[in-house]
Parts: sequence; C-alpha cells; structure tokens
Amino acid sequence: TGGNISVAQAMVSDISSKKDRAKNFGILSSAFGFGFVAGPAIGGLLSKYGMHVPFYFAAAIALVGVLLTIFLLEETNTAKSKGKHAHRFNFTSLVTVLKKPIVGLSVLISFILTMAQFAMIIGFQTLTNDEFKLTPTQTGLLYAGFGITGIIVQLLVPIITKAFSSKSIVLMLSTLLCLGAMLVCGLVSGFVIFTIAIGMYGLFNGLRNPMLNAIIADHSDDNEQGEMLGINQSYISIGQTLGPVTAGFVAAISLHSIFFLASLYILIAFVLSIKLKTQES
Repeated sequence: TGGNISVAQAMVSDISSKKDRAKNFGILSSAFGFGFVAGPAIGGLLSKYGMHVPFYFAAAIALVGVLLTIFLLEETNTAKSKGKHAHRFNFTSLVTVLKKPIVGLSVLISFILTMAQFAMIIGFQTLTNDEFKLTPTQTGLLYAGFGITGIIVQLLVPIITKAFSSKSIVLMLSTLLCLGAMLVCGLVSGFVIFTIAIGMYGLFNGLRNPMLNAIIADHSDDNEQGEMLGINQSYISIGQTLGPVTAGFVAAISLHSIFFLASLYILIAFVLSIKLKTQES
C-alpha cells in the first residue's frame, strides 16, 4: 500500500497548481484518514461472522480499486509516461534527497514526526489498557475519535491555507501545538484531560502530511515530484517502524516516558521547521 499512496500523491501533484496543492493533498489525506478509521470498524463488525471474513472483504475492496484504476483513472502526466529514458530509482536517493535544501529538510521532518506519532500510539494503547482499564472496544472508539479529528482539520486545509500564505508557517505552528498536547499527555494521569490532549494532538497532527507533501512537491522539478514523494513515503514507513521500537525501550522507565519521548521528537521537528521557514525565505 505504500506504493499506492506514493502514486496517488504524485498524481494529485500532477493535476494541482502550486496554489491548490496543499488543499488537494488535504483532501487526499482526509480520504486516507477516513479509510484508516472506517476499515478497522468494518473489520470488527465483519469478524462476528468469522475471523476470515474481513480478509475477504479487504480483497473485494482491493479488486474494486483495481477495476476503477483500469477503467476510470486517466494518466495524469502523459509527457513523462512517453519518455524513452525514464529515471530509475536507486537506494542512494534515500541519502542524496536529504542534501536538497528544502525537500531534504521536509523529508527529515516528516520522518521525525512519524516516529513521534507511532511512538505515541504504543503509549496510547498501553496506557488505556493498563491505567485506564478500557476495553478493546472503548480503546478502538477513542482511537477512532483521534483519527476523526485529523480528518476534520484536513478538510479545513483550504481555509487554513487562505489564512496563512506560507505552508511552512502552518507546519511550524501545528508542530508547536502538537508538542504542547503531547507534553500534557505525558504529565497528566486523569482520563478526561488525557483524552482532550490526545484529541488536540490528532487535530493539529492532521496538518502535517498536507503541508509537507505540498512543500516537497513545490520545491521539486516536475519530473521528480513522484520520486520525491515516494522517498518521503519510504521515510514515513521507516518512522512507523522505529517509533514503536524506541517507545519499547523507554517503556521500561514508565508508560508516561513514551509521551515524553514523542515530545522530544516533536521538539526536534519544531526546531527543524523553523530552519525550513528560514530556507524558504
């Protein structure tokens, strides 16, 4: 699915003007977020009819996606698709992309914020089970609420980008607010305040991908946008792996230390976002 997301992002970038890019990435992110929330809920309902049923349903949905792609989805960049010498990806690109002034810094911020989010998820799941004693259903509903807050703010991206002309400023402010919410998650022990803080984090974290994807696409050549967005997605996948691993190491100290670790990641990303704004200027 990582490849699917990268291709979808590249196609959105192809059909978007620089002005509308953040808005369209916001719509794409909200669609992904809706699936991320609805999928587990549907899977939970279908599992009542047998543990294998959700897998059949997922396969059917994938088949529908393939058919829609074949019969309805048009090529968005025919000029590149007809080229005789297509650029081939190699793994050195994962390193060389970081040397690009704005794109490399954006990819690094994306990677660090992903580590923070997926470290937080480990703390979230463990805390709700061990301290708050929530049932799996209650935890699922709470996590669904977290996802819905992200969808809401992603749908508001067009309004936000009109209010702030600079995407890097939106990224910087949202990262700072995420930092505050994550620190609250680590400091409090009450369920209500924790829920509010995690909801606020989900709300402002929803701005991350639309802003970063738009910045990466804006500062990449037309024939490199798909590659740069794909490399960014690769770093996101690495962050999704390393975030939980590092959370597991600090969990031995205390459950709340996981949220402080995530806060540290967000703080680093915030400092880098200030540098990003400086580079853009």
